[in-house]
Amino acid sequence: MSAQARISHTTVGPLAGKFKEKVSKGITRAAKKWNLQLDENLDLSEHKFEGEGTTRLGNRPIEKNTAGNYEQMYRQLWRFLAMKGDYDSMLLLLSPPPVGVPAMNVHSVEEFLRFKRFQKDTKLRTYDDRKNVKDVLKKDMVCSGGWVAPKNADIYRAAINDIHVANNHVGEYLEACDMCRKLPESHQHKGCDHHKGNPQLRRKGNPTKHSIFTNSIVQRKKDSVEYEEQGSSQLLPSDVRLLRTHLLSTKCIVNLQMWVIIIVSIKLFLRHDEFHDIEMAHFLPELFHILEDRIESLVLKVFGKSDKRWIKLALFSDNEYPDLCPIRPLLVYMHLIGIKDG
Repeated sequence: MSAQARISHTTVGPLAGKFKEKVSKGITRAAKKWNLQLDENLDLSEHKFEGEGTTRLGNRPIEKNTAGNYEQMYRQLWRFLAMKGDYDSMLLLLSPPPVGVPAMNVHSVEEFLRFKRFQKDTKLRTYDDRKNVKDVLKKDMVCSGGWVAPKNADIYRAAINDIHVANNHVGEYLEACDMCRKLPESHQHKGCDHHKGNPQLRRKGNPTKHSIFTNSIVQRKKDSVEYEEQGSSQLLPSDVRLLRTHLLSTKCIVNLQMWVIIIVSIKLFLRHDEFHDIEMAHFLPELFHILEDRIESLVLKVFGKSDKRWIKLALFSDNEYPDLCPIRPLLVYMHLIGIKDG
């Protein structure tokens, strides 16, 4: 790989300054091109990451974890589009997007898929493999890699589909017609000779339904036919004890917090996002089992990813193996940081 090719290589970490400084002006020009009114309060130089509470998808009924995954995709796509200089496609990722926002360019949507799926430092080519994709600085772009698991492509496709549906791009993907757009404004509604009565003034439709993208998805699956997902190995009690010894060997409240997260999650078989969402209000004191000299069990409610309602779970004290007891470190942690409610 030549030094010149590596200059264009930017991972989807923080956007490099040479690209970032062009974003605000580029998006402003794109909005003007499509006659769109931008929200004056938007910071156009930064992507607004909204996490699981995203409003980017309107009222589409999706799980919080799925929304969080989508937002990760949108953040990475924003940086890719900024590198490429496709400011037209970035308009749809604004929150809120302008009224009448055009659909994303199918070429950029497909290129980002390969940008993440192909091996790091592979030159990014156009979908038909005829030429290298250039960034906004006119240098060859190279892939960042990172998406080894095929399921990432499916999540990405769903994320792009849903944001287009949320912005009324549900039909066939169609590019804007330059001839229609060049007509005098008073005649644009009539359309050009090729689109009489149906002018194509803006890019519209869903790019994930276009053959350029669907063909690429099919090929990516063929490329991954031998992929085997490796499951997480289970921790033995001895492994858990080693973690405990390491974390509690120093007087560090953060390490104590980490041990509480580990041992409580193990005892209750919780996912990370399920533990992360626990609040004091989720504990149910009326169901606690408290004796004169000790606490036998605590009860809390959890709303898991696949749950349809709140589920009550009991957290039992482990008096046989006190070093693996979840209640003792939990209460010590709460006492040390002064948690009483909330």
